[in-house]
Amino acid sequence: GIEALVAKGELVPVEGNADFVVHSQVPHRFARPEILTFLERLGAQYRAATGKPLVVTSLVRASTEQPPNAHKLSVHPAGMAVDFRVPADPKDRAWLERTLLALEDDGVLDVTRERRPPHYHVAVFPAE
Repeated sequence: GIEALVAKGELVPVEGNADFVVHSQVPHRFARPEILTFLERLGAQYRAATGKPLVVTSLVRASTEQPPNAHKLSVHPAGMAVDFRVPADPKDRAWLERTLLALEDDGVLDVTRERRPPHYHVAVFPAE
């Protein structure tokens, strides 16, 4: 279904820039347009605060490619989720966690820190 969503324009390419990078092992570099906007904005803020780019470790996934620990209602197959690498630097990690939790409090997203593999799973709820 990923190719069909791309063809319909419901998923757009996510290439990264100076503010965020897509890890080389991400097989499908596509997401909803709202996710791309979110990545561009959060990446710019993260880089301004830390001097480093934000690292994306997962975007859209086919339902057949979900890991064993994925929730049955995961929004990765719909292109509405993104995973971030947990920063090694405690200050960078604290900034990212504070920012994501504030956005969660505002109802913009839902964030979960996963342990295996370590990452932040973020489901974004775009507003009209």
